[in-house]
Amino acid sequence: MRQYSPATARQNALDRNPTKVSGTGSASVTGGLTSDIASYTVPAGRAAELRVATIAGVVTTALAAGQTADLQILYQDNIPTSHEVVFIRLPVAAALGTKDHAEVPGLYLRAAGAITLRGKESAGAGVTFVSGGFEGIEYDA
Repeated sequence: MRQYSPATARQNALDRNPTKVSGTGSASVTGGLTSDIASYTVPAGRAAELRVATIAGVVTTALAAGQTADLQILYQDNIPTSHEVVFIRLPVAAALGTKDHAEVPGLYLRAAGAITLRGKESAGAGVTFVSGGFEGIEYDA
């Protein structure tokens, strides 16, 4: 007897009901605030391969003395702890126009796994414009 179908479970993600996932966002983050600009959580019974996640920030109002601005990409697996994949701190008391960015290729997430892009500032008068996004595929686990 000949078998003309796969003898095992489908191994290629593109064969398992793929769906494109993406998210983008931007925010002006002011002193003392945290802003999640984009996030994604994998649904039950699914997995995802995020091909890229990126975040960027630029100071639009100079940071006050001692004030900091952070750009973060956080990854959460099946335990309730977030792991920082990217942490960028703009210079303390950064001048107008100071900028930085980061890109992370190839994140793999299982069901209930999550990614969050976040901008954060310590107390002060400065403002940072933060933007970012992610793109990938989600498929049956």
